[in-house]
Amino acid sequence: MLRMALGVVLTSSLLFPSFAGETSPPLDEIRAQQARIYEDARANRGAYAEMSVHDRNQLLSKQESVLTLIEGKESVEELERGERMLVFNELESIKAILKSTEREKIVCESVKKTGSHMRTRECRSVAERRGDREDAVDNWAKNRATCGIACIH
Repeated sequence: MLRMALGVVLTSSLLFPSFAGETSPPLDEIRAQQARIYEDARANRGAYAEMSVHDRNQLLSKQESVLTLIEGKESVEELERGERMLVFNELESIKAILKSTEREKIVCESVKKTGSHMRTRECRSVAERRGDREDAVDNWAKNRATCGIACIH
């Protein structure tokens, strides 16, 4: 559900033009996408149930801002330049909130420790798991560079 919501936000932010005179899409699609995210977050459904109260309140606030700014408008050209920038920034903030929520998601796995037949349950956030993976790759590269050809069997 969160991936779907994140996809919606990413899509909507891509739909929003760069303000360089490009032809803008109708705001109806952005409005519909943002309204769906808003409704799910407000109802505390799916992945939004796991979102912290602070993040949910921030998300809802940004959603209200976007929906209010584009209310009654058909295209981005109807927005004043300052309003366009504010809508773009709010969409980026929404994307950041959803990304941070995904990184904080806890993932558990059953791990068998070396030298033991017993399995243990390890739970870590997506960010911690990604950090561990990056550290392992960095250490491998560092050891390989230090060891050189002598370590290759």
